[in-house]
Amino acid sequence: MNQIDQTNLTTNGRWIAVGAVLAAAAVVMGAFGAHAMEDYLAQCENGCRRMEVWKTSAHYHIIHAIGLILVGLTPSAKPKLIKIAAWLLIIGISIFSGLLYVYSYTDFRILGAFVPIGGVCMIAGWITFAVAAYPKAAVEN
Repeated sequence: MNQIDQTNLTTNGRWIAVGAVLAAAAVVMGAFGAHAMEDYLAQCENGCRRMEVWKTSAHYHIIHAIGLILVGLTPSAKPKLIKIAAWLLIIGISIFSGLLYVYSYTDFRILGAFVPIGGVCMIAGWITFAVAAYPKAAVEN
């Protein structure tokens, strides 16, 4: 089996930093949900359902922020694919979690129609990351 040429592998601190900031934001949103939103939504019609949506949003937010950190830490000979994977995760977090946060707070249900776009971006980001992380030498054998 061929050895992977380590000199051509790159990591990207930018994605690590952005992922860390997004992870911090996820913790803030989770804490906000557990304290301020819980009291606010207790007074609202379908408040329990909206609180569950908030929790789902924070859960996906933190997981994909950590995923972005992993994207930045993963050595790859395919930096363009790493960049695409990173952007797909960022867009996915923004659309999926962002719209769910707004829906939970406002009960503006039309936003639910756009949430799956964020989920598709997240899935595409993970698949792109898998392709970018797959060793070149393994493909050649």
